[in-house]
Amino acid sequence: MITLKQIYHRPRNTGWSILNRSGDRVSLLNYYKPKMDYIRKLYQNEDYLMLSLCLNRLKTRSIYYAKRHLGFAINKELFDMNIKILRFEGYNKYADILEKNTTEEFFKPIINIDEENK
Repeated sequence: MITLKQIYHRPRNTGWSILNRSGDRVSLLNYYKPKMDYIRKLYQNEDYLMLSLCLNRLKTRSIYYAKRHLGFAINKELFDMNIKILRFEGYNKYADILEKNTTEEFFKPIINIDEENK
């Protein structure tokens, strides 16, 4: 049963989730950028257990947004790895939601304003 409090807070919570998603994308990109060579090797060797440990932050944030029926991706490469890990661990429901709700805009590179001004 939905209470009045849940109905009142729903639009506000959805808006904040969308704003937080942008911040999470940038922070996770900065976190994974120096580790991408190692992550690519794990993915090529199909070592999904170690890959799951390396992508744990991304996996937890992806599940968080999938529960809210929002798409989430940092870039196409990490998105494909994350979907593979989610399916490997049995989170097929969340993988399907992410694939359905993640648009092509998430696969475009994140624009860094400091680099454009140089």
